[in-house]
This record gives sequence, C-alpha cells and structure tokens, in this order.
Amino acid sequence: MVQFLGFLVLTFGAAFASHWSYDNQTVWPELCNSGTRQSPINIQTSSTKQTYLLPFIFTGYSERFFANVTNTGHTVKINLQNNGKVPTVERGGLPGTYALDSVHFHWNSEHTINGYRYPAELHAVHYNVQYGNLDNATIRENGLAVFSILFEISSDDDKYFSPIMKVIEKVDNTVGMTAQTNESFSPDIFFPRDTSGYYRYIGSLTTPDCNEGVIWTLFTNTLHISESQVSYFTSMWSETGLLTENYRTQQPINGRPVYEKISPLPKVITIVTSNASKVAYIKLLMLFSIIYLYLK
Repeated sequence: MVQFLGFLVLTFGAAFASHWSYDNQTVWPELCNSGTRQSPINIQTSSTKQTYLLPFIFTGYSERFFANVTNTGHTVKINLQNNGKVPTVERGGLPGTYALDSVHFHWNSEHTINGYRYPAELHAVHYNVQYGNLDNATIRENGLAVFSILFEISSDDDKYFSPIMKVIEKVDNTVGMTAQTNESFSPDIFFPRDTSGYYRYIGSLTTPDCNEGVIWTLFTNTLHISESQVSYFTSMWSETGLLTENYRTQQPINGRPVYEKISPLPKVITIVTSNASKVAYIKLLMLFSIIYLYLK
C-alpha cells in the first residue's frame, strides 16, 4: 500500500512538473508557497555584506561543444553534448566541485537589483559532483549551485550567441522540440568576461518543486543582447500560448544574508566617471609623474 501511494505521489509530481504554468503560481507545490528560502529575490545593494572569497576556478569552459536546444514549454534549455568532458567550477566559496548540467533563459529577469528588472537572465545550473547527477543533488543541501547572468540591451547582436539563436527558431513553435546546434561553441560565452564580482545567497530553484538549499551566484557584470535577439525568446510557445515572459514573482528574503564579492573593475570605473573624481584622478596621475621624473 505504501509503495502504491509513493507511486501515486511520484506520478502526480512528474505530471505537475511538466504541466505547471507561470499564469497561476499560487497552485505550485506546497514548498513553493511555504518555503522560507525561496528564489528569486530583489537584491538591495545597500544591505549586502561585503565578503572575501577566493576566485572561481573554471575548468573546461573554454572547450568547444555542440549542444541540444529544447523548448520545454517554460524556457529555452541548452544541454551540452559533452561526450564525458563536463565543465566544472570550484572555489569562490563553493563547498565542493560543481559540474555544469544545463543552461536556460528567463525573459524578463527573475532577480532584480535595487528593484530594477533586467530584460533577460541566464541560469547556468550546476550540481555537486559528489552526488553524481542533477536529480540526486537537487534534494541535498548545497547540492546545486546556480550562476545567474543578467543581460542589458545593446544596439548590436551578441555574435557569440549566434549558434544558439539560429536553433531557437527551429524549436520555438513546438513544446518538447529539440534541435542540435550546427556550430560548436564554448560555454564561457554564457559568462561575463570578469567574474570576480558577484552576489551570493542561499535560495531555491525558481520553478517547481522549488527545492531549497541552492547556492546562488549573481554576477555584478552583465552581458549584452540586442532587442532582436530577445525577440527570439518572446516568440517561444508554451502549452497555453505564447510565452512572452517566464519569470517567477519575487520572494521574501526572510532575514537571509546576501553577500557581495567586490570586483576591482567597477571600482576603477566609478572612480573616473564622475567629473569631480576625474579631476582628482588626473591630479593624482600628474603628481605621480612629477615624482617619477624627480626620482629618475
């Protein structure tokens, strides 16, 4: 009898996992509505706690792969055809080595920074290698690490995303449709060039079953994408119609700390962009030049 009930729970869960919708998030599984560490959140930069963490070590992200691109009905999902060579990441405050499972997109962004919602957000989902695969890691505390990359609009297409965009057109009309990229690419195209600055907090998956204990990393540096490239996503169809947006509503922080690892690059940019700082910066350079000439 117990086994039969367990079978029913698994069957119902699997059915809901494939048929849930963004249109009515209140009927998502219980944890999605009762959990205390849910995602996404709004990150208020004035409330973050600055922290020191060792730099990430990315292994295999510069290798070239073909990929399968799938219309899941909820997003565009990308799985690398890795042939046993799985990109991994470690350090950066992560409690182990994490392997890249898949990448997917949200339009508009799920996370917001100081209330600002970006036009798109990418999630690179990783699992702790000690658990062997995504399914095993999903039910473990710190079993998953999700990297979030926010997008800003540019007047030009991002050429690195061209292999992906070409395939999205093939799958956007059919839920469950998968197509392979005709060109290989490196998964490092999904990450900003400078990954030294980011926000860190413990949250959940942003889709059912909303499992908690996920390590979130949101990079402070963004990627750029054109309006025309965003339109590839907004042309995606779901089981209920056109999937014009696919982001979950903001969740309460409930006292969770949000840490900020500072990138040195934005600090330099901030120093030299205000007029008063420019003057001070130029004077400082002149002083150093005089001292250098004097000592020489």
